[in-house]
Amino acid sequence: MSLNFKVSKSCLLYLFLMLVCFQSQALSKKQVFDELNQLIKNKQYEAALTFSDEYIFDYAGEPTFDFLIGIAAVKVGKYQEAVFALERTVIVRPKWQLARFNLAKSYFYIDNLLAAKNELNKLQPLVRDEKLKETVSVFLNAIEQTLLNKQKKLTQLIGISIGHDSNINSGAILDEFQSPLFNQPIQLSQESQETSDEALYLNYQLRYQTPINQKQLFITEMALFHTDYKESKNNQFQSSIAQISAKYQDEWSWATFQIGAYFRPLLLDSAMYRNQYGLESSFIFPFSKSINFSLQIGLGNSVYASLDELDSRDLFFGLGAQYSQGEFWHQIQANVSKIDATSQNSDYNAYDLYLLQYQTSYFVSQYHQLNFLVQYQDYNYEDMHPFWLEIRDESLYRGSISWRYYLENNWTWQLSFKHAQKESNLPIYEYDRNEFSLGLMKQF
Repeated sequence: MSLNFKVSKSCLLYLFLMLVCFQSQALSKKQVFDELNQLIKNKQYEAALTFSDEYIFDYAGEPTFDFLIGIAAVKVGKYQEAVFALERTVIVRPKWQLARFNLAKSYFYIDNLLAAKNELNKLQPLVRDEKLKETVSVFLNAIEQTLLNKQKKLTQLIGISIGHDSNINSGAILDEFQSPLFNQPIQLSQESQETSDEALYLNYQLRYQTPINQKQLFITEMALFHTDYKESKNNQFQSSIAQISAKYQDEWSWATFQIGAYFRPLLLDSAMYRNQYGLESSFIFPFSKSINFSLQIGLGNSVYASLDELDSRDLFFGLGAQYSQGEFWHQIQANVSKIDATSQNSDYNAYDLYLLQYQTSYFVSQYHQLNFLVQYQDYNYEDMHPFWLEIRDESLYRGSISWRYYLENNWTWQLSFKHAQKESNLPIYEYDRNEFSLGLMKQF
């Protein structure tokens, strides 16, 4: 019994001495903060972070401790770690200017520019020191310029396709017609009749946008399309089309506004056939993350090189709706156009055009996309045609379906089929057209 008692006393004495020793080695909060501050003053930032790890569970949430960790992390480029520490600091002490400034700096270096801008905007009214005030202003300007540069974009696309066109000139289905002015049928020339051929399609598209400020953009677009045919006798139907436009865009709180000008020359067999130019504007109204509505207005002119009777002025109005959800995208468009002949002697070529279009796209998988379009156009002519002695009444039905296969490095295969069918009370204007094509595109 006496031996056991002596052992117990020895154990208790040993535990007491260990506890006293541990307490003498443990640092107080002030000592921890002073040591951390001294390491940072001596530019021993990695040592400061290593030292802080021993006390993170004890003092995380203390604004001074978090601030010192944040400063050390900023100095060694560990900006995400700095963000975590400095966010805790400004939550407890929101008016600590140096903490908020370094938080903004950390956000900037992890490319969270909007968060950096937000912190500096909170800091700016609190700053009284002129030097810091100037630094904040310079920093905000740098963020604004960086955000603007991110909006500056240049995208280009080139494509080549081969295919077959059943009616390259949208020629008439029949080869002769009867006019009230003549007693015998009229034989159509070969170039006015339906002609089929193999086709080569080339296209190039460019889009460049440069910001004016965070809400305003200037956009330039250009698209070039060239179609050539296998048979040399069809060179007269070889076409080259350019679509050039310049737009100004402004983001409002409730809508996006665009206004711009366009120019669209058309060449047939390398000779100028028609020029179109005009002004157009649009409003896009976001309804939700998935739905938006649009309104378009435009006016323009069409000038033909050698067919003055086809020259016209047009006024355009359109409404649209767009819905996107997951892999699906849908758009419906309704347009009304009033086309007036420039010459009073050509009023028989003036008409009102009503268009209704539905378009959808579906990503079957990451690499496969299906696109579908169907369109109806209704032509209502104003005056009697002087040769046919009737007022034209026509409808055009168009549809297309395409499959895209996306490859690496922005290459895309596309297989497409297009169909167009025009119906008229005057058979000479009726035609049927089918186009098949397979092509390769690259975007860069």
